[in-house]
Amino acid sequence: MGAVADDSAASRMAQACDRTVEVSSRTSETNLTVANPDGSFTMRSTPVPVRARTPKGWAAIDVSLQRTADGGIAPKVTTVPLRLSGGGSGPLVSVGEPGARFSLTWPAALPTPVLTGDTATYPEVLPGVDLAVTAEPTGFRQLLVVKSREAATNPALRRVTLGLAADGAQVRTSAGNGVEVVDRAGKPLFVSPGAHMWDSPAPIPSIAARPAAERARLLADQAASTGGEPTPHRLVRMPVQVSKDSLTVLPDTKMLAAPDTIFPVYIDPPFSKPSPTHWTNVMNHNPNHSYYGESSDMRVGRQWQTSDVWRSHMQFNIAEMSGAQVLSASLHITADHTADCATTSIELWQTQLFNTPSTYTWYNDSDGDWMSRVDTDTFSANESTCPKGDDPGEFTGSLRSKLQTQATNKATRMAFGLRATKESDQYDWTRFHASSVSLQATYNRTPGTPTGMAVTDCFSSCTSSPVVGRRDPELSVFATDPDSGTVLTVYFDVQTAAGVTVATGVKTGYASGPSTPAQPAKWRVTPTLADGAYRWRSRSKDEQGAYSPYTAWATFRTSTTAPAPPVIYSSSSSLYFEDDGSGRSSGEIGRRGFITARTPQDYNNPIDDILCSLDGSPWQSAYTQSNRGVIVDGVMQLWWGGQCEVVPRTDLLRTLTVKFIAANGMSSTGTYQFRVTSPPPEAGHWTFDGHYDDDETLLENPHDLTEQDTAPTFVQRRWTDQPYPEGYQEASFNGTAYLRSFEVPVATGPLSSTGVRRSFAVAAWVRPTDLTANRTAISQSGDNHSMYELGYRKGSGYCFSMYAADTTTTGGTHVCAPAPVIAGEWAHVAAVYDGTAGTMTLYVHRKGADGFIDDSRTEIATGTFTSVWDGAHVFGVGAIQGPDEFSVNSYFIGDIDEVWAYQRAPELSEIEFLAAN
Repeated sequence: MGAVADDSAASRMAQACDRTVEVSSRTSETNLTVANPDGSFTMRSTPVPVRARTPKGWAAIDVSLQRTADGGIAPKVTTVPLRLSGGGSGPLVSVGEPGARFSLTWPAALPTPVLTGDTATYPEVLPGVDLAVTAEPTGFRQLLVVKSREAATNPALRRVTLGLAADGAQVRTSAGNGVEVVDRAGKPLFVSPGAHMWDSPAPIPSIAARPAAERARLLADQAASTGGEPTPHRLVRMPVQVSKDSLTVLPDTKMLAAPDTIFPVYIDPPFSKPSPTHWTNVMNHNPNHSYYGESSDMRVGRQWQTSDVWRSHMQFNIAEMSGAQVLSASLHITADHTADCATTSIELWQTQLFNTPSTYTWYNDSDGDWMSRVDTDTFSANESTCPKGDDPGEFTGSLRSKLQTQATNKATRMAFGLRATKESDQYDWTRFHASSVSLQATYNRTPGTPTGMAVTDCFSSCTSSPVVGRRDPELSVFATDPDSGTVLTVYFDVQTAAGVTVATGVKTGYASGPSTPAQPAKWRVTPTLADGAYRWRSRSKDEQGAYSPYTAWATFRTSTTAPAPPVIYSSSSSLYFEDDGSGRSSGEIGRRGFITARTPQDYNNPIDDILCSLDGSPWQSAYTQSNRGVIVDGVMQLWWGGQCEVVPRTDLLRTLTVKFIAANGMSSTGTYQFRVTSPPPEAGHWTFDGHYDDDETLLENPHDLTEQDTAPTFVQRRWTDQPYPEGYQEASFNGTAYLRSFEVPVATGPLSSTGVRRSFAVAAWVRPTDLTANRTAISQSGDNHSMYELGYRKGSGYCFSMYAADTTTTGGTHVCAPAPVIAGEWAHVAAVYDGTAGTMTLYVHRKGADGFIDDSRTEIATGTFTSVWDGAHVFGVGAIQGPDEFSVNSYFIGDIDEVWAYQRAPELSEIEFLAAN
C-alpha cells in the first residue's frame, strides 16, 4: 500500500493501480484512511494513539524504555517527548516540547532505576518505598509504592512534595481536584484526573483451605481476570496543591495506618496529553472516581469474585466522514480474558459524548448517556482455565446506520460504551485490550450540490428567472464530487409554477472531480413545453449510488412571441413632429430633441432593451426601465417606454429607427421620419447681461448655455470709455468654469441635399489674463474632437483652428494673428469659414487709448480648409470638451463677452461693426 498526500491523488492512484492507497494527509495518531480502487475510502480510528510522528515518519507506538546517550531514559515511540531520570539529581520526569513542557523533580538524588518494559523503578527512595514511573502513549504515570506497614509510618509520607518547573506553560488545579498544564493561551497541554491512593486487593476468601491445585487455579484466575492491575481493597482521592515551583499530594494517613489496609499501597498522579479521542472505565462502587489513565484494559461486567460492576466508554474522531455516505461500518475489539470457558455476552451502545475523560465517572454514566444499543457479541478467552487465548470480536448491527446519521449531521466525534448484558452475573466479566479497539468504516463522499444553474438559450439574465424564446430550452449545471475520477449521473426536474412535473432528464457519463469541471452538464428539455412559467432543479449521483443534495428551485419562462411594434411620436408638439408630407421642418441642425417610443407591456416577455438609430447611425440604448400608463378606450394600460435623444447633423428628411428587444431575444422595429432645416443665418447671440453668479442656465435664445464644472461670474464691463449703458456685464472665467450647449448653433458639415460645404462664423470680445497655456474662448466638437476652436494658443497668439476628422489623434489647421497677445487687454476675435471658397479667416480688432477700435492694430489672417464634417455634439464657451464630459481642457482664464454665431460668412464690414459696437 503506497501513500499519497491528498484524497484526490490517492483515489486516482488506487483506481489506476487497483489497490488501496493511504491518504497521508489524513493519517494521525489515531486515524488511518486509505483510498479504495472503487472510489470509496476506508477509515480506521482508534480511541488511543497507535502511532506517533518521528523524524523518519509515522511509527507504531512503543513505550518500551531504553537508556539514552546522555544517561537519561526515554520510551522508543510516544506521541509526546518524554524523558526520565537515569539516577542522581535533576528532573525525575520531563514531558513536552521546548516552550510547552513541564518537569517534576524528586526532592533527593535518585538511585539508578530498574527498567522493566515500560516502567522505570527507583528503589528505596524512602525506606520501604519505591518510586515507579510508567511511560504511556500520551504521557506517564508516577507511583509511590509503599511496600509495608512499617514503611507507611514514615513522616515523609504525610506530605509528598515534588519540585515543579514549566517552560512556556502553567500548572494549575482544575475541577474535581484535578491538575492541568496549560499553554500561554490557556489551552490544556497535559491533564491529570488528580491524585489517588489505593491498596492491594483482598485475598480470595478461604483460599488457604482449598486443595493446592484449586488454590493455584484460583490465584492464576484472579491475576488473569485483573490483568495484573487488581481492583484495590480500598481507594481514596488525595488533595493536590500546586504552587509556582512545587506539586504536593497529601496522602490519607488514616488509610496508611488502618489495620485492614493491605500492602503494598500505591500513590500517584498520572499525566497525559488531552485528545478528542480517548477512553475510560467507570465502576459502581466508586461512583465519583475517575479511572481515566489508571489501567491498560477495558473492564466490562461484574468483576469475578467481587460485586464491582464495570463499564467502558470510548470516543472516536469521525470528522473526515462529514456528509459522506457510509457503505459499511464495524467496531473491532479483542478480549484478553473472560470469567469462564463459556462465552460472555457484551453489548455495544451509542452513548453521549464526554469531553473530559479525566473527570468522567460512574456518576456521570447515567442511563441517559446510553442512547441506543448497537449490537451484541460473545467472547471467550481464558488461558488459565480453558485454556483459550485472546478472542477478537466484531460489532456491526445498527452501527452503519447510526454512523450514517452522525455523518449526515456532520458530527466530528462519536462515542460508544461497552457493558455486560447481565451486569449482575460475574460470568459475563470480560477484560479487553484497549489498544485493540478500532472503528472501521468504508464511506463514499457524496457529490456536491450542483452549481452554476443556467438556461443556455436565454437572451439575457440567464441565471435569474430568464425568459426563453424556445419551448425546449437547454438546462446547464456544473456537478462536482470530492472524490477524483468520478463519473456522475446528473438529473434534471422541470415543473410548472404550480409544482406539477412536466419533464425529467438525465445526463449520464459526466466526468467530474473535486474542482469545477471545464464543461457543464447540459440537457435539452423534452418533451417541449407550452409557453408559460416553470421551475427546475438538479442533483447528481455517483457510481456508488450516493446522491447529492438538490439545488434550490430556479425559475424560467418560455415565450415564443415577439413584442408588439413600437408606437413612436415626438415628445414635443413643436419639435421634430412626424413628417406629414407638407415639407414643413420642425427643428434645425444641432437642436437636441426627444422622440418617445412605447409598446404594450407584456409581463410574460418584458422588454430588455430599446435601441435607437438616426439615419443608420450606431444603435444607442434608450431604455428607461420604466412603464407608463396610457389611456386606451378609457382604460389605463401599461406600456414599456423609452426616449430617443436626437441631435440631427444634417437637414431635410431624417429617419429614426427604433428597435424593441424582448427578454426572449425577439425584437420588433418601427420607423419615424421628421424634417430638419439648417440653422438661421444669425444662429446665436449671448450677451451675458442681467445674470447672476448662481444662475445655472443662460436663458438666451435660441440655444441655452448651461454651466459645467464651475460657473463663471458675471461682472461690470471694465472699459474706461463707457460706450455702453451701465449694468452691462461680461462672463469672467477662472480656469475651471465652462459653459456649453448640446444644441449646437451652427452646422459645420456639408448640405445633405448637394454636398456643398456650409459657411459659418463665430465671434466674441475676449480679455485673457493668463497666457501660460492654450486658452479657448469658443469651440464646437463632434464625438471625439473639436470641429473648430477660437482663442489663444501659447506661442502663437490668437488663432482660428479647424480639424479634418472626428478622432482624438487628428491634427489641426491653425490660422493665427502675428501680433502678441497682451494679458488683461480686450480684443475682438472673429473666425469665419467660407464653405464655398474653402477658406478660413481670423479677424482680430483691438482698442486704442481712447477706448475705440484702433484700425492700425487690426489683423487679418487667412488659410485654406476643405475637409469639413458634422461637429454637432457640444458648443462650448470657455473651454474645449473632448470625447466625454470629463475630458474638458484648454480652460479660458479671463473675461468673455458678446458671443455671436452665424450660419454664413460675414463680410469684413460686418465684423468691424461688431467690434465697434
